[in-house]
Amino acid sequence: MSKELKIAVVSGGKSRERPGSLISGKAVYDSLIKQGYRNSYLADPLEKNFINNLDRADVVFIVLHGRYGEDGKIQGYLETVGKPYVGSGVLSSALGMDKNYFKILLGTAGIPTPRFEVLPDKLSVHKFTKIMKRLGIPLFLKPISEGGSLGSNVIHTSEQFINNFKEFKRQGFDRFLVEEYITGRSLTVGVLQRKSKIVVLPILETISKKEFYDYEAKHDSKLHEYRCPASLNRVTTKRVKDLARKVFELIGCYGFNRVDFILDNKTNIPFVLEVNTIPGMSLHSNMVTSANAAGIDYDQLVIEMLNTAFNRPRYLP
Repeated sequence: MSKELKIAVVSGGKSRERPGSLISGKAVYDSLIKQGYRNSYLADPLEKNFINNLDRADVVFIVLHGRYGEDGKIQGYLETVGKPYVGSGVLSSALGMDKNYFKILLGTAGIPTPRFEVLPDKLSVHKFTKIMKRLGIPLFLKPISEGGSLGSNVIHTSEQFINNFKEFKRQGFDRFLVEEYITGRSLTVGVLQRKSKIVVLPILETISKKEFYDYEAKHDSKLHEYRCPASLNRVTTKRVKDLARKVFELIGCYGFNRVDFILDNKTNIPFVLEVNTIPGMSLHSNMVTSANAAGIDYDQLVIEMLNTAFNRPRYLP
């Protein structure tokens, strides 16, 4: 691969995950420059000359998170203009971003995921009480199309739900689901495609100092602790890794992704929570930590990801 490649590292954007994306993008850019890819440059969708910056690139390294970056939109543009880019295509990105359709797909494939219900635009206390009886209390309230646990909250009472629902609506969140709360261990698994081989990285366990591993806990090292590889027995380790691979293949991911699980304390069943088609790439992110545990350092991981732009199938959904 030529060191003269013009590589646009796309980060920032207008989603609520902009701060984390900027950190990831800068880390990727610094790594490329350090490795001699001197024509690399940062590109932010909020810049006026963003499209020109994409057009002059030989390849695009997408490090956007959330809407407009991880949901298939920028992938669709790059497919249309024939520009090589790293990572998953349009369909898998869109499926990974929409929790409703993703969980429906998991159900059809027999992959365990917490029970859930999509909420209507207008929701009465009576309706929510019926949902509580079916799913139990506490439960999660989650925006359908947000990543990074943004907007997710644990609900203990109908009053708390109504207050949170109204506040999230005020903040601009539009579609929601509620999900049963499963007490267990928070696990995440990175998947990396190296040429034609799919490699499942060591399982990472996160111990959060908050009620759950929310957006704040994910981005504040004082609020979480990582254990990688996670201390799991052989059977559970195999089951979690097999499920991570199955999810990767099920929604048609390409190059890399990260799958989040909750390991039920009572049954020891791993439930899939969500998939991240563009994992965080800060120096101490989940994906990077898992890769390090597999003997892949940061610079090597960046190059592995970059390679996916040139080895991708001619048609990728």
